[in-house]
Amino acid sequence: MLIQDQQDFAERIRPVMDLPVCAIDTEFVWRKTYAPRIGLIQIAAPGNLTFAIDPLAVTDPTPLVELLTNQGCLKVFHACSQDLEVLYQYCGQVPDPLFDTQIAGAMLDMGYQIGYAELVNRCLDINISKSQQFTDWCRRPLTAAQLEYAAKEVSLLLRCYDDLLNRLQQRDRLSWALEDAAALLTSFRRQVHDPPPAWQRIRGTGRFNDRQLGILNCLAEWRNAHAESIDKPPRWILDDKTLLELARRQPGNSNELRQLTSIDAKACQRWSKKLLNCVAHGRDNPVQPTAKRRQGSMRAEKQLVRDALDRTNEIANELGVATEIVATKEAITSFVRHPAGDSHLTSGWRSTVIGEMLRGLVPSAS
Repeated sequence: MLIQDQQDFAERIRPVMDLPVCAIDTEFVWRKTYAPRIGLIQIAAPGNLTFAIDPLAVTDPTPLVELLTNQGCLKVFHACSQDLEVLYQYCGQVPDPLFDTQIAGAMLDMGYQIGYAELVNRCLDINISKSQQFTDWCRRPLTAAQLEYAAKEVSLLLRCYDDLLNRLQQRDRLSWALEDAAALLTSFRRQVHDPPPAWQRIRGTGRFNDRQLGILNCLAEWRNAHAESIDKPPRWILDDKTLLELARRQPGNSNELRQLTSIDAKACQRWSKKLLNCVAHGRDNPVQPTAKRRQGSMRAEKQLVRDALDRTNEIANELGVATEIVATKEAITSFVRHPAGDSHLTSGWRSTVIGEMLRGLVPSAS
């Protein structure tokens, strides 16, 4: 059922508020715009309570806010990062408490970042169609096929939760899944209220010095601001590869700018003045790297990371979980560089699983 009336919206959500769990899914469009545009919100709860909300027609999100913030109802999502973003844009809230089936799957030997279709197959032995996955969810009217697809997707998500819950409880890992979901919410809120510098969203800066990072940050901030002003994806302005080369080569004039291999003539002509200004401004405003290397050789650091990652992989295999859910290479590298710092690898359930190993392996960690 598609809800497009404000009163129906409140009446449909009210019964869900009294239940211990519900599944939520969103459909959105994000191919040609700066930010995702929400097109549909689906909710499924025990007792065959399944419905969809049209966020283009229902302009007051208050009933949804009340559900999302209801501490007595666990909200189930799959790979929820983008769902959090579009829900926050729509109603200014995120679901709390949260359960992410992708996180749970990684803790049950289903692989790291398992896709929704594969999860449904592993949990329910059902093969689902992806025929409507990339349709335009913001075009109205929605088709019967789209609505059927959306309703089935969220209903199966709730059934997957039931299966995952049983498995997690059998292996005494439900607290792990809830802990990581809560940490995901904390990270999202931090990014909303204290967003990281623009350069940190670009990969490939490992060997950049402070001036190069300053240039990259200035370029990325300009690109994001311009992309938002015309409502286009930032990569449509200039891709990350071009920004990295600009920061690395630091062209000082139009001739040097044209010699860069990653920038085409049209972009060079259109943005020449802006880009050169960013290079000059960024050079004068250096940015310190967030994670400095340990004192000593790079070779020694790399060996520590390899040793820690190898041991983590062994532990993960023994536990029957995805290695990355225990610790990513990035997280281990950060710990090796800052063993006395505040690391999630030595707190919560990971403290028991790998904390002692890491403290014993990395100098100054004890």
